[in-house]
Amino acid sequence: MIPIKTFGPILAAIVLLVARPADAAPSPANACTNASIPGPIMAILEFAAGEREGMKFVEIAVLTARAQPDHGAAIFAVARCLEPGADAALTVAAADFSRVRRNSVATAGSEAASPDGAARPDDAGFLSLGAWDGGIELGLSLSSGNTREQAFALGLELKRVISEHWDHKLEFDLDYARRLGLTSKERYRGLYQLFYRGWERRYLYSFVAGERDRFSAFEYRITESFGAGYQILDGPRQKWSLEGGPGLRQTKLSTISLNGTTTIGGGFGNEFIAVLNSDYELQLTEGLSFSNKTRIFVGEERTTVANETALKARFNGALSARLSLDVKYDSEVLAGTHNTDTLTRATIVYDF
Repeated sequence: MIPIKTFGPILAAIVLLVARPADAAPSPANACTNASIPGPIMAILEFAAGEREGMKFVEIAVLTARAQPDHGAAIFAVARCLEPGADAALTVAAADFSRVRRNSVATAGSEAASPDGAARPDDAGFLSLGAWDGGIELGLSLSSGNTREQAFALGLELKRVISEHWDHKLEFDLDYARRLGLTSKERYRGLYQLFYRGWERRYLYSFVAGERDRFSAFEYRITESFGAGYQILDGPRQKWSLEGGPGLRQTKLSTISLNGTTTIGGGFGNEFIAVLNSDYELQLTEGLSFSNKTRIFVGEERTTVANETALKARFNGALSARLSLDVKYDSEVLAGTHNTDTLTRATIVYDF
């Protein structure tokens, strides 16, 4: 349903189009004109841009793209030209529109096979990179707790909507440093999540996650879980979801040397856990966003709490600066090691 607040600019644009004399001088905004866009749609975009009402212009661009889906890419390109100040929000809206458009085409294509049996473009495969959205980040990290080290930071996130009800996500993080010819920081973290969204706000999830850190109290940990989630907030500015369910965790403790002769740790544990996840996102301005992710794992042997708080500022259509703070707490660790580790990251993110 079209929001009531957008009717004013659209109606005014239509009236302006009808009332304008045929020989009226072209609008200065015509420098952004795309010949493939129908004239009435172009007039609406020009009029809305003249209103200078930021997010309302973005909403109108989305509505016109939905009304003329075959011209969606051109509409968003013209909109970015007309309103450079809304470039970040328009880029995000264009990516969302493209994903929804691609999925609707894929769904329609799956209902009718190609007459000659040839593979359709949407049959590119489950892991086809062209069908994924995401981002890659590069920068530096600073850790404290069991290690105090500056390191090179690399991050990768990939998302793909598989069908109307299914989507999945991949994440990978790396922090690595060398000092005096020796590796002084080496941390890897990977996550795969699969979602089934068969209801308006409720959904099912499953995930497997792994983490390896040579210089912490744990050499590696692997976690598997499945459960249910609920989308508490799902608006244009705020999104918040909660998830919970049972799981398993396998932990390999680090080996600690005492006095050069005695070693402790090195054991392996497998335990049942309860998992609670919270994901919150807030769009502060068109180009600035805040996020907070909390993961709580309550096990038979130890409780782990991991929290990531981040600020992301977009300064280009695809490039952003991101500052994040990760705090991880373990209730039970080896003697001589810290319960809490922190990791601060400053990175540049390229979204695609």
